Amino acid sequence: MPVWGTERMDLADSDEGRTLRTVEDMRAAPRFSLMLRTAKLIARDGEYVCIVRDVSQTGTKLRLFHAPPPDEFLLLELGNGSIYPVQSVWRHEGHAGFRFAAPVNVAEFMEEPCDYPRRQIRLRLSRPARLTADGQAISISLLNLSQQGMGFESAIDLPVGQRVKVEVQGLPARIGNVCWRRKQRHGVACQQAFTLEELARFMLAMQPYSTVAKADISTPSGSISAPVANCA
Repeated sequence: MPVWGTERMDLADSDEGRTLRTVEDMRAAPRFSLMLRTAKLIARDGEYVCIVRDVSQTGTKLRLFHAPPPDEFLLLELGNGSIYPVQSVWRHEGHAGFRFAAPVNVAEFMEEPCDYPRRQIRLRLSRPARLTADGQAISISLLNLSQQGMGFESAIDLPVGQRVKVEVQGLPARIGNVCWRRKQRHGVACQQAFTLEELARFMLAMQPYSTVAKADISTPSGSISAPVANCA
């Protein structure tokens, strides 16, 4: 399997020297600050919220609200659904650098073109939950979560506008109204939104890493500032 970069940072001939060269190559590419562009990392154990801080043709720097997923290879998905294969290169104090599998189109990455109105990042998951409507409690399957809503599947059709309470382990109960329905799938707009940090931490609690997250990786002089990416 071809290797896009390395995770060790020990000097000279070995993995460290190659990694440092990779980081320098990434730094050489012009970077563009995005500031607070919400995205998600798709890992083996689930999907996790992140913020794209800057991007170049070769890589990206992400802000996370918890330890990054331990996977070396992941997918980065933007709000418009564009997906980029990435490799973990460094992590330090809530930030992480990733190298793109192939050079990206930075302008397209930053613009996030989409044929539909832009919406908040939805994080897919599959969790049993309980929904209460008009005093009746039913079992549902939670399918996705965003800052202001959630999607679920139910054996009982609920009318649009129905007021509901949704409870799932690891998540505070949320009250909202059904805003759409397609067959057994429903969407709920919640009365109380999650902050981005709350959403990130709840998703990690519901989808914990199956292996221990790795410690920060940095150069002897400090953290390595990662390269940034854009659309293919």
